[in-house]
Amino acid sequence: MEVVESDGRSEFKDLAVKVLTCSEEEFYGKYFPQAVSSRFKFFGKKLSTCAITNAKSGKCPSDCKFCAQSSVSTAKINVYPLIEPEEIVRRAVFVSEFSERFSIVTSGISPNKEEIKKIGIAVEEIRKKIPKLKVCASLGFVKSEDLKFLKDCGLSRYHHNLETSESFYPKICSKQNWKDRVKQVEIAKEVGLEVCCGGIFGMGESEVEIAELLLTLSLN
Repeated sequence: MEVVESDGRSEFKDLAVKVLTCSEEEFYGKYFPQAVSSRFKFFGKKLSTCAITNAKSGKCPSDCKFCAQSSVSTAKINVYPLIEPEEIVRRAVFVSEFSERFSIVTSGISPNKEEIKKIGIAVEEIRKKIPKLKVCASLGFVKSEDLKFLKDCGLSRYHHNLETSESFYPKICSKQNWKDRVKQVEIAKEVGLEVCCGGIFGMGESEVEIAELLLTLSLN
């Protein structure tokens, strides 16, 4: 697929492809030192930690080929509905000794109102009990008003991956739309939440498609 870009986007993508396809010698001799230098410039020596809890598992109606939570997956996993707020809080207390963030993760395309309410109760209680612990969530597609509710409860960050590039996405999922994923990230930002957004590599995508994903992330 030929993509027409401007404002340095083509150069960005070309560089990303070069890094992904270069020899090991060139990578460690040229690109790795640049990456380390940039890391220290923007982040110093700090390492951020985030512990997650699988608060709802299995039976997702989507068909993402990489995901064991999908209803079409044959992976042997524990399947259970959303756990109670008290249990979510207990897990948060446990991880607070060694992590600065705690993320509530649920299976499914979108949580229902009752699930949003329970998650809000858990977030609020965690913030009261452990003020130093930052709380984030990965809940799929959530409406703006529900994200505002969770933010008011104390949620500080929302996680929603794009998974891969727009051109490769139809090869891994047929029941969700890639542009909707981008929109969900935008909605989270609009309500004032921090966002955590990335992708997955090794699903059969090309270096160019990886570069397309990186370009999208750099622009958003």
